[in-house]
Amino acid sequence: MARIRRIKSLLLIVAVLLAFGSCAHEPAQKQGPAYASTPSSTPPAAEAAKRGQHEIELADIVDNPKAANAIWGISIKSLATGKTLFSRNEDKLFVPASNMKLFTTAVALVRLGPDFRYTTNLYAGGKIEKGVLKGDLFLRGSGDPTISEVFQGRATAVFEDWADQLKRQGIRKIAGDVIGDGRLFDDRDMGRGWAWDDEMMYYSARISAVSFNENCFQVTVSPGKRAGQAAQIEIDPDTSYVKIINSVKTSGEGEQKDLDARRGAGSSTILLSGSVAEGSEPRRIRFTAANPTLYAMTVLKETFEKKGIRIWGRPADVGSAGKDPDYKSLKIIAVRHSEPLSAIIEHINKRSQNLYSELLFRTLGAIYGGHGTTEKAVQVIKESLRVMGIPEDELAIYDGSGLSRLDLVTPSQMVRLLDYMSKHPYFEHFYRSLPVAGVDGTLLKRMKNTAAENNVRAKTGTLAHMVSLSGYFRSRDGPLIAFSIMSNNCLSPPEDVRSLQDRICERLVRFFEEER
Repeated sequence: MARIRRIKSLLLIVAVLLAFGSCAHEPAQKQGPAYASTPSSTPPAAEAAKRGQHEIELADIVDNPKAANAIWGISIKSLATGKTLFSRNEDKLFVPASNMKLFTTAVALVRLGPDFRYTTNLYAGGKIEKGVLKGDLFLRGSGDPTISEVFQGRATAVFEDWADQLKRQGIRKIAGDVIGDGRLFDDRDMGRGWAWDDEMMYYSARISAVSFNENCFQVTVSPGKRAGQAAQIEIDPDTSYVKIINSVKTSGEGEQKDLDARRGAGSSTILLSGSVAEGSEPRRIRFTAANPTLYAMTVLKETFEKKGIRIWGRPADVGSAGKDPDYKSLKIIAVRHSEPLSAIIEHINKRSQNLYSELLFRTLGAIYGGHGTTEKAVQVIKESLRVMGIPEDELAIYDGSGLSRLDLVTPSQMVRLLDYMSKHPYFEHFYRSLPVAGVDGTLLKRMKNTAAENNVRAKTGTLAHMVSLSGYFRSRDGPLIAFSIMSNNCLSPPEDVRSLQDRICERLVRFFEEER
């Protein structure tokens, strides 16, 4: 420790000497503060010493024993001066986790615009006579993520509206199947590099151009009235698509065991086992739908029937039904326009919503590449990043959400993206989409009651042994600063790494407040 202190003291002395040297060789008018957009009255030597101390303090945080085995990548840049304020491994590649969403949402805003809306249509596959649709009903998926409880208040709200649209046209019966067509995207419903053992979990929802309620359903497990009884199961939305084999028992008070859930590949049947304690609170678990299109069409059929539209056929996806509809020759009988893109990216970044990001990612591929594949989407993203000054051969992109362990970016590339967006006409939409420290989103409980609260807007990112935080901060009336902090290969609990990242943000905000 004594040696480390001596090294830090030498660094401080060197910073001061360098400041004196620069004063002797540069005209006074070229001297300016590196950290603020307004002049400072602090003498150059004292200012340099202060900055040297500031860098030492940041290094102290990064070198904390809590994350001694981690690899850190940091880039912090003043957008007012263009100067790098602090860096470590800024040009090394890191797995960014959900910081990848910044690339996806930024490119989507630039290419599509904040007012872009998805359009999803229902088509009549036959003539409508005497209140009967004599043929199939087709839902042509557009990748719209907003057909969900989060956006509509009720999971089935859009389906109910479609039923009302059909009834206003006098349709009371459908003499065919209800078929979902998700061919706008390819059949790869999970990203490359995703963890296979996450496939049941809500944050790893399957990707489909026909998406409903985040392609998830909720199972609520409540204890029976007495110990020894089977637990009570509820499914939301209530649908026949899901089948639960309930082996969960009610145990005595304090005897609760973990719940275990299993299902076969591609199956909609879930085996639940374990126990819930008598008198305990209900347990709520969100699971992914193994076949999002079939899930959506099953719930649509059930919703239509509840609204008084009789359906003679079955729910199906276009592949299993063996149908290839010619939409140019079919009549549109119901239409859905989504909320604007600006609202969608707020949900993506503030909630770190993986599925929405993947749907947006594939949408870029479909609109600008001709097909909603990963390959086309990557091509579109990289083309846009090249315009932003990020060479396409110096990073790796495998998905839009950051769930992939194969994604690789550098902190300096992330800061370059943030810098570009800060000068873009749509910056306000991008900036507003980011979580605010201590206020909302994934930063709601972080940096509270500190100088960083309400002054930091940043995207979080977490995978096993990987924690990231990238975004902007500013002190009161101070310059806008872009930063990216990535930690990979850390065995410490993620909350320990997050606390260090928060301390970096807090220290930076305080430094600029002291400057002013």
